[in-house]
Amino acid sequence: MNDFSQPQCAKPALNVAQDGVGGCFLADRGSKRRCRSLAILAALLSFGGCLRGDAVIDFRNFIEGVLDAPVYDVDGVTKLEGNRFFVALFADWTIPFLERGPTSMSSVGFVSPFQTGTNAGYWVPQNWTIPGATPGQRIWVLVMVFSTQPCFEACPNIFWGSSKPFPIVLQATPTPLTGLESFNLGPQWFGVRRQGGDLVMSWLNQGNATYSLEATTDLGAAGSWKEFWRGSGYYPAGNFMSVTNAIIDEQQFFRLRMWR
Repeated sequence: MNDFSQPQCAKPALNVAQDGVGGCFLADRGSKRRCRSLAILAALLSFGGCLRGDAVIDFRNFIEGVLDAPVYDVDGVTKLEGNRFFVALFADWTIPFLERGPTSMSSVGFVSPFQTGTNAGYWVPQNWTIPGATPGQRIWVLVMVFSTQPCFEACPNIFWGSSKPFPIVLQATPTPLTGLESFNLGPQWFGVRRQGGDLVMSWLNQGNATYSLEATTDLGAAGSWKEFWRGSGYYPAGNFMSVTNAIIDEQQFFRLRMWR
């Protein structure tokens, strides 16, 4: 666990504006008075900013005895590792806090890659400051996972998954992500629409994934899911893939499976 030092607030020095001190060498009395006034104002502003203090998030998903929320791949078993994937923190610190959930999530800080080996599933810890948020304030946060796509030109980052949004209360010390739960990656959106006598199924193309569409007429029957389409993502990633399937007379259920 990282050690964090508390910010130290220096007392405003109201007598700093003197001849030849701090680069303020004055030629006349009028200028000297103006310099003193500016120095006093700057000291007061600095003191006020220190009193406010922006809240800091202890951005990690493992703290022994406090938090243990590894992130898994699409199979729900394999833990993410290395810099193939990275995480970002999003927060809604709107006032007043809304119990029903976040209304506008904004990114906080930068991204962080995952660790490897025995620490797989846990990203590299960071400290991110939430500007304008103060200790004691209740906010909404969530974690998003992205990946980069290999290509010769600049490619957009691909969104793979996210945690559920959850509330935390900001502390005077770096605030842990208490309430974060493990999650796994997967398709973010799967839509079905009717087009004449067909069903059109669409989802977000991830580029480096293999997809399988399966159907069944009985959710309760073991082994009833049958694959009727399989294909690979393509570059550039980020747009939608679609498959058209004829509508039959009996009820059908569909699911999309994905792996790399």
